[in-house]
Amino acid sequence: MRKKEIAKNVAGFRLLEYSMEGVRFVPISAKSGLITYSITEKGVSHGREFVAHVYISALWLQRGSQWVCVFSQETAAKPVKDRDDL
Repeated sequence: MRKKEIAKNVAGFRLLEYSMEGVRFVPISAKSGLITYSITEKGVSHGREFVAHVYISALWLQRGSQWVCVFSQETAAKPVKDRDDL
């Protein structure tokens, strides 16, 4: 998305609570690594309250003296009440 689209999408968004869990760093090489973690967040988006649990991974590379995130992805966790394995 472009900056204008992102600004439009987040205009009605307010984060009330946020926590990270299970943060892990997996080295890939001397100048790269994968960070994985999960987040739980509560907030309001366009007038509606929400709670979300999301798994995230991000690939980081060292370019000169800077570390740069070159790829990240998020996967929403299936709500506990909908899980068949409980």
